[in-house]
Amino acid sequence: FSHRLLLLPPSHHPFPHRHSFGAAPPADALTRAEIGLPARGSGAVVVGCFNRLKKLDRRTWAAWLALLASERGTVLWLSRLALSPQAEARLRAQAEEAGIERERVVISAPFPSKSHLATKAMADLLLDTPRYNGHLSAGDALWAALPMLVLPDQTLASRLSASLASASRGVFVARSPDDYLALSLALVRAPAVRERARAALEEERAEGEVFDMRRWAQRLERGLRIALDLRLSHSCTTGSEAAESSSGFPMHIIVAV
Repeated sequence: FSHRLLLLPPSHHPFPHRHSFGAAPPADALTRAEIGLPARGSGAVVVGCFNRLKKLDRRTWAAWLALLASERGTVLWLSRLALSPQAEARLRAQAEEAGIERERVVISAPFPSKSHLATKAMADLLLDTPRYNGHLSAGDALWAALPMLVLPDQTLASRLSASLASASRGVFVARSPDDYLALSLALVRAPAVRERARAALEEERAEGEVFDMRRWAQRLERGLRIALDLRLSHSCTTGSEAAESSSGFPMHIIVAV
């Protein structure tokens, strides 16, 4: 069989944040105290994940616990979204067995919709779930100027976040599970690197490619026109064909036999 793949750089997933919110930073955050996080200036580094925790696998959870065990000033911040009381109890029990104090794993209630972007910005680093990435939540993190660590796997759902690295200076891509842990440790220990990434993300709200819906739509339209032309011509070309849209954006159709 054959597949013709329309590649939409930087990602197949549209992120309409600029269209929805303008280029303004998120506002109306909850406070760290309201969430149960340590205050800014306390020296604690807050690493977070706001994905539904059914996306979390054992290997990634073990890496997070190893990070907390190595960096005693680090706090892990998770969302209770779609998390059962039984699952939360198991996570807390496993953290305590690993020697992690209860207050260093903060599991907060889902945020109000009007404040969730600004609230997420209170973390220092986002840890994405490798097996199934955050999709819209990945865009939320970048829009909130929150640097993100990702590890691509082999499926479409596990590679979305890493695809954003081609268009954003706030995405750090690990190459293996061991590298995921090593890079998380390095980023926790490098506040200057995190701040540079946050500053870059603030710039990208207004000009960055990730949130450019006009460009994304042009690429999709051009790709669909190419697909239609191939269908009508009954093309059976093998290999990779590249086409340029009228506005100069690349679009590729890859035919795998």
